[in-house]
Amino acid sequence: MMEQLLQQYLQQQSIVQNTGFFIDILGVVILSISVLLILIKINKHTKEISKTHDWNRRKASQEACYEFMHDPIHQHWNLVEEAILYEKKKFDQLSDEQKKSMYKIMDFFENIGTSLKHNIVEEDIIYDFFQSIWLPCYEATQPFIEKKKIERQDIPITIKNQGKLRKGLDFLHS
Repeated sequence: MMEQLLQQYLQQQSIVQNTGFFIDILGVVILSISVLLILIKINKHTKEISKTHDWNRRKASQEACYEFMHDPIHQHWNLVEEAILYEKKKFDQLSDEQKKSMYKIMDFFENIGTSLKHNIVEEDIIYDFFQSIWLPCYEATQPFIEKKKIERQDIPITIKNQGKLRKGLDFLHS
């Protein structure tokens, strides 16, 4: 009788242990599925964020192009376009009014260069739109920039950031 009770007790213990083991396995399976679902959701959101970022970059690029084609920056470009593109004048050869306009254009391209550096605008769109303008402006201002770099240690931001435009020039020459 004692033996029977002992066997029943051991069977019950075995069933309890097996049940506990299956419950543990079920918990691990549920946890694994939950982690997998979370990872899938994170991946989905990452793709959505990436698409949104790409769209924002294209939109910012479009806005930069639009800004260049409208006042006031376009007025500055109209003032120097012939001298820079066709007459191939350097910065020092421009009139005072044209130099002021070139400063505004250099500031504009500085902003574009900073936006390129920080991945705010789409490189291909910017290069496609500005390639015929960018290189002549850079070539016209390069001697002036180099001279200012030699003359001053406290180089203004406009002159410092012209180096960012080098990335664009490398692209245009390729």
